[in-house]
Amino acid sequence: MYKVCKIRIYPNKTQIGIITRTLDTCRYVYNLYLEYNQKIYKEKGGFLSAYEFSKILNKLKKNEPRYQWISDVSSKAIKDTIMTAEKTFKRFFKKKGGYPKFRSKKRNPITSFFFIKDNIGFYQNRNDKRNKIKLPILGEIRITEKRHLPYQGDVSSGRIISKDGKYYAMFIYEAFPDSPVVESSGIGVDLGIKQYATIYSEDGIAWNYESFLKHPRYRELDEKIQYFQRLISKKAEYNYGNLLNSYFDKYHKEPSEQTKNIMKGESYNTSQIRKLRKKINRMYEKRSNYARDKILKLIKRLIDLNPKYIAIENLNVSSMLENDSTHKLHDFIAKSKWYFFYERLLQKARETSVEVRYPKDPYFASSKSCCRCETKLSSLTLSDRTYRCPKCGLVLDRDLNAAINLCFMDDYLIA
Repeated sequence: MYKVCKIRIYPNKTQIGIITRTLDTCRYVYNLYLEYNQKIYKEKGGFLSAYEFSKILNKLKKNEPRYQWISDVSSKAIKDTIMTAEKTFKRFFKKKGGYPKFRSKKRNPITSFFFIKDNIGFYQNRNDKRNKIKLPILGEIRITEKRHLPYQGDVSSGRIISKDGKYYAMFIYEAFPDSPVVESSGIGVDLGIKQYATIYSEDGIAWNYESFLKHPRYRELDEKIQYFQRLISKKAEYNYGNLLNSYFDKYHKEPSEQTKNIMKGESYNTSQIRKLRKKINRMYEKRSNYARDKILKLIKRLIDLNPKYIAIENLNVSSMLENDSTHKLHDFIAKSKWYFFYERLLQKARETSVEVRYPKDPYFASSKSCCRCETKLSSLTLSDRTYRCPKCGLVLDRDLNAAINLCFMDDYLIA
């Protein structure tokens, strides 16, 4: 089993220059690969493989002086970038993704590069007080999370990540699961809107986990983001008005629609707006980290129960977002990170040998079926928070009713 360890690193100015230069070179090579393939696609309808383009790039570096600077950057990082670009073309031809687009430095940049395990050094001796690690290309670099490092011999590869002025090292390493523990009863978990999760155990114990979207800290970050976004809109509107007035004074006529669109783009390209965007990005990161922290704590609480199994709905989040007609519900589903919860729960369950079950029927009506007599109430809407069975008279919270149905379902698949 392979796992990922991501820690923050604190490079000096020289190392930051190396990271920036490597990322810029990877972006240039990525765009060069796309440029070559666009010509081939127009002429022949196919595309160059990563191996074929690597041979072309090696010839360019040897024979043409304007490409020799690419040799100063790690060849492993360059090859990984070309392979990533090749995957985007394969997805396009298999109709699983859109046509590959060029990467710009400001919009959708390349933010990470690959390295192999050679020349990695962890100082994990208890008597060694150096909070440093040795990485390929960069050399010794300062860290603060020494206790989270994996065993050096288990590391297979990794990546250097740059995000909003912060830098991280990500290691992929082989982990061996712990010995199995004594199992307790199974549990059913229903993700919802009013409560983030409603949990029911076979023993008859039920509890709720409040949605982090209602927490004061999360709401504070959300309000700050909205405030800065409104501020950007007002500044851009003011700048657009100034550009229009300047155009009228110079040409004494109304600009065309194309010129107006260019002006609207220029109205966002000011130093003040760029500073506000950086603040918004930091707020987004803090909000995302807060949500991930709460989700990981919930998963740890579930796994620490050592359940025989965890039963959960097979959530098709992308389909829910596509079919949602109300913006408010769409925003809630996107912020709740249900897909992240599901993926991380599967990962932790595999590590601890916990069975994860989900309904075999993708349209399993966990909320609309009575947990006592299995009567289906089709008229139940999302606004109805209480389930009232017309046959047996059961009155129960709809989320708890769904958790019970998931806990005791008979027809299921194992993830």
